This record gives sequence, structure tokens and C-alpha cells, in this order.
Amino acid sequence: MASSSKGSSFLASHGKKYDLTFEWNDDDGLLYDPKTNATYCHVDPKSLKSRGSLQMLKSAWESLSPSIKIIINEAGFDTFFEALLNHETHEYKGLQLLLNLVEHFWDTSCTIHFPDIGEVMLTPYDFSVITGLRLGGKRILVHDSSTSAELKKLLGVIPSRIKSNIIPLSWLCENMPQCETMAKSTCMFILLFVGTFLCLDLGGIVNLRYLGCVWMYEYFRVSPKIREEVAGIFPRFLHWLPKYRLSILPRRSLEIWHSVIDNLTIDDMNLNPWAGCEGYAECEQALELNGRQVLFECGHGKYWYLGDRVLPQVEHFYPSTTIPNPPCLTVRLADFLADEEIVQARDGHIVAGVKGNYSKFFQDHLQGC
Repeated sequence: MASSSKGSSFLASHGKKYDLTFEWNDDDGLLYDPKTNATYCHVDPKSLKSRGSLQMLKSAWESLSPSIKIIINEAGFDTFFEALLNHETHEYKGLQLLLNLVEHFWDTSCTIHFPDIGEVMLTPYDFSVITGLRLGGKRILVHDSSTSAELKKLLGVIPSRIKSNIIPLSWLCENMPQCETMAKSTCMFILLFVGTFLCLDLGGIVNLRYLGCVWMYEYFRVSPKIREEVAGIFPRFLHWLPKYRLSILPRRSLEIWHSVIDNLTIDDMNLNPWAGCEGYAECEQALELNGRQVLFECGHGKYWYLGDRVLPQVEHFYPSTTIPNPPCLTVRLADFLADEEIVQARDGHIVAGVKGNYSKFFQDHLQGC
């Protein structure tokens, strides 16, 4: 992990260098004026679909040779797949909840805004505790276009049903057993894993599986009761297996989730939901990143996590004794960063907040927006 300087914001220091052709509110106005925030309340819930299935992933795993499973496990997936392949782990997509969380997301601060609580977010540590997956490692370079020769080198064969570099998941399942090398078979399985479990598609397909639901249930107590003896189970999505619940998992409509989220208060929030999960190697780097400004990359772009804006989750204390600095233009311009800036930003930057009254900051800059 590269060292980070305290007291200076990478976002603030780089926000002035880009030549902008559109108007922008400065400083506090960026948060105070709701018109400057791009929320996603216009999303039609009927347009959201979930792609692939856990059964598809389980079947593909079972068909892999022991040698390939060893390669994948040694890459850091062992805890995750051991939990995922539990015969009691089943589908629960919770699209109505995910849609509500998307509606409360502000792109100017990269946080979710709850009316009577303030800013919250899925932190790096939340992600690792829920899934058992590690964060960190070398940067994966994404190529928007690949030649036929490159595809054949990676997969061993040119997919027959490829369109705009998109391969059907069913094609991966059909061709994985026929791969001529362990490397190619491993590539196919990892593609299938990303496509069925983690991938978020901008074409009306959302696929976060357990992340949103487990995060919401653990932090805000809007879930069925769980047996006390499994409170520290890891990874945390195992917490919600049917055998551990004392009541059924609620199926709420979009309207009911609106009402639930709009009426949450800080008294409903568990500021340390991961008690008992400390010390796992899978979570070490995520915990180090938790309070920083960090750039994350995926196939659809680059997105900032601003840990200085969600200190109650990071420090397990509310209200925070500091208030966050106003986010700057680079929040929306992450795709314009140069390679050396990306490397810096992925390591994370420690940002000192401003001493102040968080409750007053919340009332003045967040509440009612």
C-alpha cells in the first residue's frame, strides 16, 4: 500500500485542472442545491432484470478440475466459493430494495442519502465482510475492443454468439469443459463469476445479489431476527441462510421500501454491524481503505468512494466530531484521470475533515435536498 499524505484532498487538488464546458456550483452549493445532484429516481423498476443464476455458477464450479479450483482458490476466492457453494445458499435478489438505494444515491458525493440520518455508503470493509472477497492487487486493464486473435488466445476459441465484445453466459458454461488448457478454463470461469454475481450492467440489468440486501439488513435492522449464536459468522451473507432465521425474509414492495427508508433514524442504525468478524485476512486491506478517498474501477467506468463522508460507519460513532470537505468536480470526472493519477487514487488518500457540528451540517446541507 502506498503511503498517503494527511490533510490534503486528492480530489480538491486535482479538481481545478480540467477545462469544463458546463456550469457548476462551487463549494457548498454542490451539495445544497438538489439540481446539481444526479439521482436515479427516474429508473423504471420494470426495466431492472437479474442476469444469470447461482445454480449456473455452482454447476460450472462442480465441472472444474481440482487443479483449476486450486488456482482460483489461491487467487483469494477460497472463502467466498466455500460459502457460496453451501447447498443452503439460494437466490434472493431484492430488486425493490436495490432500486430504492439507487434512488437515494447522489453522484456529487458518491454516497447514499437517508433523509433523517445523513450520508451512508457500502464501504470497502462492508464489501469484504459480506462477500469474503479481498480488495487490492494489481490494476486490471480493461480493453474496450479485442481482436479475434486476442479472444482466441484468451479463450481458446472465438465465441460463435459474440456481439460487441459481449459473450452469453450460457456460451461460457457450454464451452468451459472443452478448454484445452487450465489457463483458458480459468479465464472462462472468472468471466462467468463476474457476469453472474458482481457485474452491474447499464443496459437495464442489475446484479449485486446479496450485497445491497445484507448491507441494509445489518446496518438498519429492517430484517428478520437471526439466531444469536451465529452473530459473528463470516462471510456475512451466510448470516441469512434460512436455518439461521427466526422469521421469514420480508418481501417489500417499492412503496413500502420508500416508507421504510424515509422514516429511518439514527436510533435504527447499528453503527458496528460487523462485531465478531475482526481479524480475517480477507478484510485487512479493505479496513485500511475504509476512511480514505479511493478510486474503484469496473468495466463501466471509475467511481470514487469517499470515506471521509461516512465517518459514523468508519468510526462507529454518531454524530462525527468533524464535517466532510465539499466534494469537487473530479467526483464526476474520474474517467479523465491520467494513469499515474489513477494509480495514486486507487491506493487511497487520507483526508482530514473540518472540525464542526455534524448535526448542523446535516440540517443545513443534506436534509431536505
